[in-house]
Amino acid sequence: THDEDEFAADEISHLKSNFMRLSDTAALWAYTCESYYNAKSDNELESRAMLWLIKIGQHLMRRGFKGKQFAMRGAIAFGDCVHDKNGGAIIGAPWAYSSGLEKTQQWSGLAIHSTAEQLIDENLKSSWLIANVNIPLKDENGKTIQKQGWVVDWRSTDITELDIQQTFSKLGEASDKDREKLQNTLNFYNLKQ
Repeated sequence: THDEDEFAADEISHLKSNFMRLSDTAALWAYTCESYYNAKSDNELESRAMLWLIKIGQHLMRRGFKGKQFAMRGAIAFGDCVHDKNGGAIIGAPWAYSSGLEKTQQWSGLAIHSTAEQLIDENLKSSWLIANVNIPLKDENGKTIQKQGWVVDWRSTDITELDIQQTFSKLGEASDKDREKLQNTLNFYNLKQ
């Protein structure tokens, strides 16, 4: 496990990001349009935006468990979106993809949708930021299945099994589904890195 929880500000400080809260959902996104940055290529912009989303997601996951405040579940997708700043609406396929993937996850985790996998380069694959694992997902019949995919690796030496259990216990009376999500989260936490 890794205890690196600091942002590499020099790598991501140039990104303009946005945050919007909708009920119990937080939406984060980074613009990747050349008019905002002095980037050498679209690929560089997109890779930096992906790195920012992974790092902020990892940070939020760790903070939720360390503070025993929340067991977060989410997804990262890639593509074009339109944000209506006046009405607060986000329209676009990435919003639908990330929302759909988030809702099917049966754990506390942050999965990377297939639309964003193109931005995972070899350096990122070999880093401590992401992991390729079996993700517990709910199928169309409501059963939990395992599907191989990339996730943000939030595991840290600062987080214990007890932290995770206590975070889940804050959710109230545990149902069978909640106990399954807790066990799936602990299974990921205990994977060898």
